Amino acid sequence: MSIRTIRNSRITNVADVETYDIIPGRALMVVLSWHGILRHVVLNTYAPATNAADRRRFWKDLLQKMVDRNLPAPDTHLGDHNMVEDGVDRLPHKTPSKSAVKALQDLRSTYRLVDGWREINPDTKAYTHEYSQGGRARLDRIYVTPDVLKQSHSWMIESVGSLTDHDLISYVMTSQQIPFIGRGRWAIPLYLMNNNALLERIRTRGKTLEHEMDRKANGDDRLPSHQGLWQTFKEDVSKMAKDTAKVAIPKLDREIGEWTVRLKTVENDNSLSSDEKR
Repeated sequence: MSIRTIRNSRITNVADVETYDIIPGRALMVVLSWHGILRHVVLNTYAPATNAADRRRFWKDLLQKMVDRNLPAPDTHLGDHNMVEDGVDRLPHKTPSKSAVKALQDLRSTYRLVDGWREINPDTKAYTHEYSQGGRARLDRIYVTPDVLKQSHSWMIESVGSLTDHDLISYVMTSQQIPFIGRGRWAIPLYLMNNNALLERIRTRGKTLEHEMDRKANGDDRLPSHQGLWQTFKEDVSKMAKDTAKVAIPKLDREIGEWTVRLKTVENDNSLSSDEKR
């Protein structure tokens, strides 16, 4: 049994990281430096899957250790909680243990944490784990402070394939204290680099450009400047790529999207029984 926090060095500051192994294998706190002027405290937990009494003891012990050690207040608390706080997050519906829920909520209220995905999706039913014996539950959740919630977007629950039997929950966080960074320059999607029809059209257009450049160099004043010819070439290639991309969306992606819509429709259809939904 273990717990890990993985940081992407390409987009995350991995220097000056503080870690607190609060409960080995169960609770790990990481303090990240962010944009040089900010810090973000992440509490990562893996609650016992044994029974409600063990989960109650875990949450109470965790809170006591955090208070006794005067640890930083978490901005984000995420992990596999192995329980739900409300029966609506389990299929079929099942009322959770009040004592375990209260222990978790004591931790949440101490640090003013809210269930981010549920705040954004108050009436939606979705789950992150499917039990081998049947049934589903939203066991994996991310709690954040109200300030973080205000500066977050794109809360999602999505499958990661065969890597795990849990779905991935994620969100995007920003801050008003950091400079705005736009979307950057448009680029041809990498998956189009294997589209032979598009590549042939670009080659043909490139040969035309080469011919026009030669004519211009030989004094053909009917043509625009070399810079103008290059600009027109780039605009033509961009249009080719964008037009191709509109019809080159992989069939699998379309099918996944269609089945996702169907799944959400079924999960939120109150006219169906739990057995019919399964």
